[in-house]
Amino acid sequence: MVTLFFVSFRINVHLVNSSIGDISIDVKLLQIALDVFADTIILKQLNEIGEKGFPLPVVDGVQLVNPEVTRGQNFNLIATDFKYAPTKKAGLRGSEEAKNNIIVF
Repeated sequence: MVTLFFVSFRINVHLVNSSIGDISIDVKLLQIALDVFADTIILKQLNEIGEKGFPLPVVDGVQLVNPEVTRGQNFNLIATDFKYAPTKKAGLRGSEEAKNNIIVF
């Protein structure tokens, strides 16, 4: 199960074009309002979702062993060894031929 915790969340506002002149003060006020909204509403909801977590997708019969999460710049790396123990769901639908096959990943 992977859980998440967000420390900050920012929404950046930039004025691209204005047909009514300089409105930089209004943009700054909008930025402040969005920062407050992000800190009080969005960040709280993201952390509520992240606290529940989500399972990593796995294949039937594959078990993650010694998983490690490494943080990098703009990415997270999940590295793990795995153990494969075939189940009735894995393989070729439980046929006799499936018992003699070797599965290579």
